[in-house]
Amino acid sequence: NVIFCLVLGFLNANTDPYSKNPANYGLMDQIAALHWIQENIVFFGGDPTNVTLLGHGTGAACVNFLLTSSAVPEGVLFHRAILMSGSALSPWALVKEPSRYAALVAIHANCSPELPHAHLLKCLREKPIEALLSTPVIAPEFSFAFGPSVDGVVIDTGEPQGGESPHYSDYEGGASNSGKPSKGEPQNAINILNSVLLRKSVISKLSRYDLLLGVVKAEAYFAFNGEDVQYGIEADRRTKILRTFVKNTYSYHLSEILATIVNEYTDWERPVQHPINIRDETLEALSDAQFVAPVVHTADLHSAEHRNSYLYVFDYQTKFGDYPQ
Repeated sequence: NVIFCLVLGFLNANTDPYSKNPANYGLMDQIAALHWIQENIVFFGGDPTNVTLLGHGTGAACVNFLLTSSAVPEGVLFHRAILMSGSALSPWALVKEPSRYAALVAIHANCSPELPHAHLLKCLREKPIEALLSTPVIAPEFSFAFGPSVDGVVIDTGEPQGGESPHYSDYEGGASNSGKPSKGEPQNAINILNSVLLRKSVISKLSRYDLLLGVVKAEAYFAFNGEDVQYGIEADRRTKILRTFVKNTYSYHLSEILATIVNEYTDWERPVQHPINIRDETLEALSDAQFVAPVVHTADLHSAEHRNSYLYVFDYQTKFGDYPQ
């Protein structure tokens, strides 16, 4: 049950992202499993000094968070990692307002979301599990209601030493030298990821491990329905899809970002845009934004530290595969 795992594993009712209150129990379970492997895998013929983590999509983001978490002892629980079609730098990797969704669960379970954090958790833990799992929660498109979030324990914005600041590269957003967004800075997916993952100390942790990461040809394939796949889409539907993505990912310059994406991913050499071409251009834009650019950015950060970095692109398609065209 996916909802079961997500609510119990990642519900974060804390309204202060800079306090330390464990909420990423799903990631803590993975850390516990890695400790179990260290203690027991030798009895199954395994080598506890040669452990590789592999994750796909959201699993890849989770592996990425473990690579950089201060709650994980470096180089002890695992030794290399494989990130398939996902990265912690993907805009969907962190839930940006976890307490908002926790409040919906609380209200549904007859717990006041205004209670002090500890009392709210106590109230929720005393409720039947069905009351939590039956909460009608719908996340914005291209994001999640429950998943990894900043809890100050497993995923931390940190208090950088010596005025350390994030490497912003080509990601939107900004933060002060304290690692916290500037006063009044909106908490969008991009600037939260900046403050969490682009600090020098975090990049240094990432570089301690060998890393293989990569993407496939059509990462955002499932953003389209069967009719879209068969017949393509018109320009107005492309605009609607991309506008929704931009609105749910960024805070500033939304119209400019949308116009830039449409301009960049339009084949201007074609006098008339066929619906199939428009679909493919939209697919490429969403794939790049959500998967390819974050994976390549992660690879760049890792390889700059001169460790073993391997990047793949898998584009083989069988003749009788499930994906037409």
